[in-house]
Amino acid sequence: MDTIDNSQTIDSDFQPSAAELKEGQFLGENQNYRLEKYLGGGGMGEVWLAAEIRGGVEIRKVVVKTLRPDRRGHEGTQAKTLEKFRLIQSLNHQNVCPIYLIERDPTCGYLIVMGYANGGSYADWFKNQPKENGGVPLQTICDVLRPIADALDYVHENGIIHRDVKPGNMMFTGSKDKLTSWLIDFDIAANLHTETQATQNQYSFSGTNKYMAPEQKNGELQTAQTDEYSLALVALEFLTGTTFIQATQILPLEIQRIMNKALALKSSNRFPTCRAFINALASAKAMHSAFQEPKTKPISDDAIPQSAIEQLVESERIAAEKALPQKIKTLEDLVTNEYQSGNYADAVAHLNELLELKPNQRNYQMLRKTCIEKLEIQRKEEARTRNIHWLENSIKMEMKCFQYGDAITHLKELLQLKPGDEDLISQLEKCKANEKKLEKGCTWGCLIIVALIAGLYLMVFLAWLFDPHF
Repeated sequence: MDTIDNSQTIDSDFQPSAAELKEGQFLGENQNYRLEKYLGGGGMGEVWLAAEIRGGVEIRKVVVKTLRPDRRGHEGTQAKTLEKFRLIQSLNHQNVCPIYLIERDPTCGYLIVMGYANGGSYADWFKNQPKENGGVPLQTICDVLRPIADALDYVHENGIIHRDVKPGNMMFTGSKDKLTSWLIDFDIAANLHTETQATQNQYSFSGTNKYMAPEQKNGELQTAQTDEYSLALVALEFLTGTTFIQATQILPLEIQRIMNKALALKSSNRFPTCRAFINALASAKAMHSAFQEPKTKPISDDAIPQSAIEQLVESERIAAEKALPQKIKTLEDLVTNEYQSGNYADAVAHLNELLELKPNQRNYQMLRKTCIEKLEIQRKEEARTRNIHWLENSIKMEMKCFQYGDAITHLKELLQLKPGDEDLISQLEKCKANEKKLEKGCTWGCLIIVALIAGLYLMVFLAWLFDPHF
């Protein structure tokens, strides 16, 4: 999985549909969003940087998302996707990327129009920061992550879990003098329910593996603390340069205790909110200067012994190994059901996860290749169906308006999509006959009109001839 600067977690397998749209094309109910740059394709569809045009003037840059073709064709999936984004649209927080509009385009269906962050991602920011032993000062980390923690708590309070918290989905926007942080990319977000009311999405494996909580990797119930775990991994990465606590890196005891709590295997043992986690880090007595000490320095009384870290690492490894067979079986069952139901897009996504777990499994590779081929065929068939539907509607309208020439052109195009269709051939012959009748009728009509006009002029001339004062 890759990441683009201002939009989605993208999957290269879904990029061919981008050919349907092109730079300079206008979208929207009023055709006022001019596409400027293709940013990528994600779990939901295509993502474009666009200019919003009002009264012929560009008023701002926006990000436009379109629904993937396979989602447009399934009303249930489309309805759930739109319901989720309408819920997110109702949110009003300075650190949540705003959704301006959800509207329908006549060409590509529903569009999600949202804010454009022009300041780059937290991932870019971290790459460009001067490092001390792999990380940046703890106080700096608290300052940049506090707005994201506030945003996460806000969406949790409004019944949403993000499920893909990572530096690539944290953005800066605004001017250099006044930068604001945005949490973006709610494509795989889920509605937050109680355990007895949990939705299927709350058990999904979707996300970015590097930042997933244990319950997310194992397909178990996910809550607000799932996002907190991911946020803690981001903080750890900014602090140490890695999301894994290596035995050679010694965290000060107070910071270690805070991290252990936020990264607890059981979600119920973590902090109650993301804000509480960041506040705990900010109040830690030991700051990042502890990392400037040489790695060869003996372990002090206020540091975690190396053996304890090794035990923690080993226990996590054993727990992951125990959960692996069940996770593989669950993923295989999902792939089987998705393949049988023709949901090849999700099958490819889950096969990608299986290949991360078992990279050399040939049957996964072959099935993934088959799914991609079938998905391409499915998309071509969907495009063909859309073209047929459009041509059939155009022909009906043209026949009603006696536009037989246009109807003949579109019937010929339709016959290329449905070769040998006797009804279309018969309809084409009738159109040609009607066009000839119309042309003949028009010819006679023109002659009659000319004759009438000539007769009128003759009558006027005769009247003037016999009565010059006429």
